[in-house]
Amino acid sequence: GRYLTVANIATQGQADLLQQTFQLRFPASVRTISDALHYLLRFSGYSLVSFEQLPLPAQNLLQQPLPAVDRNLGPLTLEQGVLTLVGQPFGLVVDPAHRLLFLRIKSIYQPIFNPVVISTVVK
Repeated sequence: GRYLTVANIATQGQADLLQQTFQLRFPASVRTISDALHYLLRFSGYSLVSFEQLPLPAQNLLQQPLPAVDRNLGPLTLEQGVLTLVGQPFGLVVDPAHRLLFLRIKSIYQPIFNPVVISTVVK
């Protein structure tokens, strides 16, 4: 009863950084979805690709205000947290070698974000 055996292995969150579990409340200074993602990722080991590298729908989303319901998150994995903040239309592309995250628009939502431009002829 006095001795304990401990396995010397990394936890799941240490071995796969996207599976680390967190719970947080965003401070008042976090106003946009972009702010929230950067705040969430700041100590995770991952970062988001530069704003300019993201597709236009993702850029538009990141500039939106953070919904009040998302001000308190968790307990969630890091991956679930990112996907919660960006919503269903977006998937996550992970570059584990550089620890970068990229947001892609899911194909089912492509027609919504790529409207057909109709030209009119003025007579």
